[in-house]
Amino acid sequence: SINFAMTARVSPAPPVDLLERALASVPARHPLLRAPIDPAGPRFVVHPTMPVACRVEARSWTEVVEEELGSPFDWRAGPLLRARALPEPGALRLVLSFHHAVGDARSGAILVRDLLAECARGADPKIPPGPVPQPQDARIPSAFRGRLRGLAYASRRLLSLARRPHRPARDGEGAPLATRVESRALDAAALREAARGEDTTVHGALCAAMLLAMAEDAGRPVTMGCLSPMDVRSALEPPAGDEVAFLVSGVSTFHRVRPGGGLWDLARDVRGQIEAALGRGDALVSTASTSVVLDRGREPAALVANVNRFIGAATTVTNLGLVDVPETYGPWRLEELHFGVAGNGFPGTAAGIAVTTFAGRLTLEYLYGDPWLRPERALGILDRAIARLITY
Repeated sequence: SINFAMTARVSPAPPVDLLERALASVPARHPLLRAPIDPAGPRFVVHPTMPVACRVEARSWTEVVEEELGSPFDWRAGPLLRARALPEPGALRLVLSFHHAVGDARSGAILVRDLLAECARGADPKIPPGPVPQPQDARIPSAFRGRLRGLAYASRRLLSLARRPHRPARDGEGAPLATRVESRALDAAALREAARGEDTTVHGALCAAMLLAMAEDAGRPVTMGCLSPMDVRSALEPPAGDEVAFLVSGVSTFHRVRPGGGLWDLARDVRGQIEAALGRGDALVSTASTSVVLDRGREPAALVANVNRFIGAATTVTNLGLVDVPETYGPWRLEELHFGVAGNGFPGTAAGIAVTTFAGRLTLEYLYGDPWLRPERALGILDRAIARLITY
């Protein structure tokens, strides 16, 4: 399965039994957290209750996240959520991992907020049940459906692939692919101000830094693609609010990148291509087209492999952006919030960054697939990308 994990640092440490009570009550508000998948549909089967245990472990959060990203869910039995509590001096790290079918990164932030708010209330077991969300593909406006829309989108993708975008060489093959995690923190305000001054966005700069680092890894000028997952909640009908559900699509951009090239020119190119794609509705059209493939009943692993080949990207930048959730919940303070995604959800060498901005801190979780990338090579790519972001 494609998993993602949301990590939160809370101080002081809330009692684990209180967290477990909150984990038992909050899923009433978010039905997919108590819903396994019926493969005959496929469809979610919502249960009245499906409590989630909170395992306590004295381990590093990166080690736990790597393990969670590589541990399949029993999607026929559920629940499709796991929780681990990692005590630290004066604090506790909470790692929530999901099957990607029931949530995305924004869902993870919503769940952390709701759990901490519920702890502050004393974990009331009588939360009224929330409605089961409609599937994402059923909420795509009719203007973005249909054969002609799908063919136009597919033609643009094929023209991009005709440019023979660079695919980074793999250091090794093997399955299962293990996702490795490295974390870095940047000054969110400084990067945002620099991007504005260059008439681009933080996301454009992040994509450009990764593309330049991978061009340096290639050692020559290359045409390269970058996949940017996009939150589509506001574009659906009806628009999605604070739902825990998978409500994401993606836009691929393609660029001619040379080692040592300029960060800001490339960042502006990324921004321009993304804005053009969103203006055409590519994120919604691609979701509608993918749903046709899903309806044909392909196995999830085969579907992801085929979609990633069609995407043609060398790296991924999945950016949650500025997370608008409170920092204070009664006696507890949410100090850090960030997420990561299993490498088998990424194209290319399964290398990319997951980005969260919270409490003035921009946190990158750099994720790469082992053995597809050797650790020393993977960390070299990360270090070069970070260097471009702090020496502009």
